[in-house]
Parts: sequence; structure tokens; C-alpha cells
Amino acid sequence: MINRFRHIRLSLGRILLLIALLMAPTINSKSFADNDLTENDIKALFILNFIKYVNWPPDVDKSAIRIGIAGDSPVLESLLKVIRNRRENKNIKVEKMDPNAGTIYQIIFVTAEESGKIMRWNRKYAGKGVLIISDGCKSNCAAAINLLNIDNKMRFEINTFAAQACGIKISTRLMELATSVE
Repeated sequence: MINRFRHIRLSLGRILLLIALLMAPTINSKSFADNDLTENDIKALFILNFIKYVNWPPDVDKSAIRIGIAGDSPVLESLLKVIRNRRENKNIKVEKMDPNAGTIYQIIFVTAEESGKIMRWNRKYAGKGVLIISDGCKSNCAAAINLLNIDNKMRFEINTFAAQACGIKISTRLMELATSVE
């Protein structure tokens, strides 16, 4: 009886966490149209919600989160739009990355076109407390989080080894929602 109650409580907790994370009733092509949300808007919501479930090292400044977009992606515009419309994101800055600049980021979103260079980003930011998120990386993804569109539903994978190499820890609550955890 106690185990059954615990199972129900854990299931309910996972469902509530998933709802809070996604902030949309369902994430499929029909809901994109119904809610005026595009796939890029959903990706932006995922990226912003991941912030709540990542533990950065103590020396990383979390008072102003800086998100860098590596490559060209409409996710940049979606992130800017979502940040403008949400009060709790006032201290979040989003910009297209200049690989030669010395700008410090807490999150790097690596677009699909840049996914072949993901190891370069990992080496550059190893141990510096940077969450690297990739967009649909196909094989052997070295990003801490990889966003995927599976059957018109946005999903994500977590690579704990990549997260550790970057110097961050991802909450077990977020790991429970991932399609896979390495």
C-alpha cells in the first residue's frame, strides 16, 4: 500500500514537473497552431526552463544569465520574444555568439548547422560552468542537453558526462523527464 502511494506520488510529481517545464498543454503540430507557438518558440521555452534545473558552480554569476546562440537560428528571435513577455526573465540576455569574442555565457545553444563543431565548444568551455544545448544533434551528441523533435513532439536527451565536463550539474527531476540519459 505504501509503495503504491509512493508510486502515485512520484508519477504525479513527474506530471506536474513536465507541465511546468513545457508550459503548454501539448507540444505537437496541432498545438503549435492552436497556441500560436512555433517549434522555435517551444525550443525557447525549453531553454529558459532548463535554467531552473541546472546547478552552476558557485563562482558563476547567476544574477544575469547570458545565452549565446552558435549559428543562425530563428530560436534567437523566439527567445527574445519570450523574454520580453515574461517578467521573471528580465535578467536574461540572448545574443548571437561571436566565436572570437571573449564573452562569458552560462548557456550556449548550438544550432543544427553548427552541431559538427560541438566538440570545439565543449573544449573551449570545459569546466567553466556553461550549459551546452544542441538542436537535434544526430549521433554521439556531446552536448549536455540535446533537443529533439520526435513525432512532432519536442523532447530532450541529457548527457551527464558532457554536463560534468562543462562543470554543471543537472537536477535529477529534469533527468526523469528526458527521453534518455547517458
